[in-house]
Amino acid sequence: MGSYEVCASAETLHELNEVLLRPKFNRYLARSERDTFLELYESYAVLVEVRESVKASRDPRDDKFLALVAACGASVLVSSDKDLLVLKSFKSIPIIKAADFLVFEPER
Repeated sequence: MGSYEVCASAETLHELNEVLLRPKFNRYLARSERDTFLELYESYAVLVEVRESVKASRDPRDDKFLALVAACGASVLVSSDKDLLVLKSFKSIPIIKAADFLVFEPER
């Protein structure tokens, strides 16, 4: 398996922060640990400015992730979101689960 960069946009970082604040995660990780994770994620992610909007997901709130992968020229979108996974790909970019990413081989 090769190496990959994690890309993020202002919108996707905002959503990640909102999700990590949800009370349902309190039983798994303390708020301070989630804050640390977000800081690390932001420090390693390549921040991409998304200039074009996309309307392709059955859940319009997920279109920001499709716009991001298009903007950064991603080789894969890793997600557990059923509304994204049902697409299987977007602009020839595969959409796969994290477990499948562990054995992912990009097309050359």
